[in-house]
Amino acid sequence: METIASRKNPLVLLARRVAEGDPQERGRMLLDGLHLVQEARAAGIAIQTAAFATRILAAPDGEARRLATTQQMSFTNMLRGVRGLSQPPIDDIETYWTPIEKAHAMHMLARSIYGSPETVRAGIEALVAETGADELMVVSDVYEHKARLRSFELIAESAPR
Repeated sequence: METIASRKNPLVLLARRVAEGDPQERGRMLLDGLHLVQEARAAGIAIQTAAFATRILAAPDGEARRLATTQQMSFTNMLRGVRGLSQPPIDDIETYWTPIEKAHAMHMLARSIYGSPETVRAGIEALVAETGADELMVVSDVYEHKARLRSFELIAESAPR
């Protein structure tokens, strides 16, 4: 049986393209990679797990949108060339970024899931259906520690079994 380390394996070739490629194309290539995992498994190539990392934040919908501004500001700051610690959430992200910054940041955050436990559950189910991922690695940049812990509790409670 062929292994993942094979030099001719399309996943290895794709990983090299992702590492060397245009950052704007990495999201598309990542999804291509997950689809290649499905094809490789069907062809008998031994791949134990396909994982997908995404940003998930669970809270009542309005509160989730406000808490998500911390991450949105972080991505906007990266575009501005400004690095630093996470910022407290703000009520209106539209006052923080320009339309161009918003477009770039939202492109980078396109697979993020924010909302109520019901919204999160539906988002996880849709993401898994789209990607074929066996597991998700959850990233949740929530400024307030108590809110971050509560978000993780709600994500765990609402995750499909």
